Amino acid sequence: MNVKTTVILLVLLGLLAAGVFLIEDGNDVPEVSRNLFEGFLLTDVSEMTWSVGGTPPVTVQRVDDGWVVLVSGMTVPASEIAVQDVLGELDRIRVEKKIPAREATATRRQQYLLTPPAHFISFVMRGETQKVFMGAPGQMRDTVYAQKDGSDDVLLIDDGLLDTIGELETKALRSTEILTWSIYDIGGIKISGRDGVIFEAVRDPAENTLWQAKVPFTGYVDPRAMESDLLSSALKLEVTEFVKDGAEEADLARFGLAPARYTLEFSKKGNPDELRTLLLGAEVPGSVGFLYFMEAGKPFVYSGRRGDLLNLLAGDPADWRDRNLTRLGWRAVGAFRIRQGGEDCEIERVHGEWHLVKPERMALDQAEVEEWFTRVRDLAAEAFIDQPDLAALGLAEPAGELTFWPPVESEDDHGPLDEDAGEEQAPGERPEPLVRILIGAPVPEKDTVYVMRDGDGSTAYEAGPDFVELVERSYYAFKKRLLFEDGLADQRVHRIVRSFGGKDVDLATVDGRWPVGTNSAALNGVVSKLLSLTAVRWVGPAEGRLADYGLDENLKLSIRIYVLNEGGDPKEYGVDLGDRMEDGFYARAWRDGEFMPDVFIVEKRMAEPVVQILSPGGEPESVEKGLQVPLVKPAKDEQPGAGEAEDELETGSGVPGDEEEMGDGEPDDGEEGD
Repeated sequence: MNVKTTVILLVLLGLLAAGVFLIEDGNDVPEVSRNLFEGFLLTDVSEMTWSVGGTPPVTVQRVDDGWVVLVSGMTVPASEIAVQDVLGELDRIRVEKKIPAREATATRRQQYLLTPPAHFISFVMRGETQKVFMGAPGQMRDTVYAQKDGSDDVLLIDDGLLDTIGELETKALRSTEILTWSIYDIGGIKISGRDGVIFEAVRDPAENTLWQAKVPFTGYVDPRAMESDLLSSALKLEVTEFVKDGAEEADLARFGLAPARYTLEFSKKGNPDELRTLLLGAEVPGSVGFLYFMEAGKPFVYSGRRGDLLNLLAGDPADWRDRNLTRLGWRAVGAFRIRQGGEDCEIERVHGEWHLVKPERMALDQAEVEEWFTRVRDLAAEAFIDQPDLAALGLAEPAGELTFWPPVESEDDHGPLDEDAGEEQAPGERPEPLVRILIGAPVPEKDTVYVMRDGDGSTAYEAGPDFVELVERSYYAFKKRLLFEDGLADQRVHRIVRSFGGKDVDLATVDGRWPVGTNSAALNGVVSKLLSLTAVRWVGPAEGRLADYGLDENLKLSIRIYVLNEGGDPKEYGVDLGDRMEDGFYARAWRDGEFMPDVFIVEKRMAEPVVQILSPGGEPESVEKGLQVPLVKPAKDEQPGAGEAEDELETGSGVPGDEEEMGDGEPDDGEEGD
């Protein structure tokens, strides 16, 4: 056979093979891949049903809060991930090749396993049902023969959809979460045992994070115990095994579910008539930490890990009570009032800083206010009094109150902006309080006091010493410790006046200098200490109580310092020192020529040097000598009488009777010097 004949035979064989292929698989040339379902939108699918290999059909349906799967004629939650996998494959499915109906003979459809179909899936989209049958694997890689309902054309499609639904048996499709609500979906809970209701509480409609108990006590529940412990543990109860479908009464008794060990009834927030109920039964034999459970009204028994749930339910619900007195948490506070003994202390946040509104206007020590708030937020009740006799506890006519308001929308239209704010900037109208705590009578033979949150008349509390201290501190805890303006010590001092027992020492500068012969270093030290003076703590109002602190005519020392302002006019500052205490002296201060209204305590180490310099012996003459430039003296063995000269220069404490405690030592009487 020559070469030409060979080539002709090869061409004929190729044409014959092509003809056989066209007879087998149709005459259409493979088309460009395209969607199997035109206009498919997975978010519009409301139901899907499928069967693989003739197994019973599986049906899933979309509901308001997800998907459910039909089991024994009832719906149970479906796995959201599994359903989304099927929807994703429906969205991605493509046609790789089409065999026209005229070529898809009955014999071929039987060969393709399309008559009867081996597998199918149908879905409802926008109210219209669409269905596709799937048969044997196709000749092209990763394809399967398929036929759409209502069409005789045979298609080759991607086999991903068949692979996905083929792995989803009903159990694999079911969600392991039975109660699919979140913590914040729950508006109420009732817990019952075999002997009756153990605990019942509802979410406070006015405050989403608070819970009010009805049984076994009336009052608020600790939000952390309620949500982080109880509800969180109940929602973590997941299925580890689908134990029994279509369970009957005998089955329930066998699993400890008739009657149930515990019944947990949850109501939907905003719709208390919508209920979900979990029944907890016996522990799974041979397991560690597993129990049987089910949802009431549905014949399905599950087993799951119990976690901390049974321990919580077996505990005392009284331990869940809200011991926090203020219930402020970390909510923003724009103003608060401490009312005690008929006096008000009102404080507002203005431009981000705390200002005193009553009884006077001033900016406060911001760190001290925030520290006070931290302690107030954590105040805990010592004890509870249910159904209290308000009159007997002094709460019918409270002796005081602690009230907190939220911030107003704008801080520019009310409140003092600085210490010089006028009366027209009095506090504006405030919104409803966040909380108002009424303060009643002291508890007999205890260091606690009865209190009650306004509007919560069914429960009173015993508040401990921390509460009493924080209320009594009032605004004295918030006042700035620095008495005068920051940086005042750097200003030019014009004059110092020291007064004691009606006698004065008056030193004035001449052209900005102290008089010749004056101990300028000592004077400048006094000025610096006084103008940068800080209070150890504030004691209380001075009016009518000066004698109690030794600040009347018996005061130890009074000092005035005159500072020249930018215009050259003197401004007067000063301090009066009274009785000595363990940690310092009682004192009151002058500012701008007027007494500040409150008594404070000045630290001993700050006051003593001033006293030693300005009050040696208590007489003006000795003060003048003490402020003179110290003499350079010869040694005692070189000059007779040196000890007597030394007496005139050494100073004691300046406070008669306090030489040992406050001075550098007892004054030399001259004899010992000799």
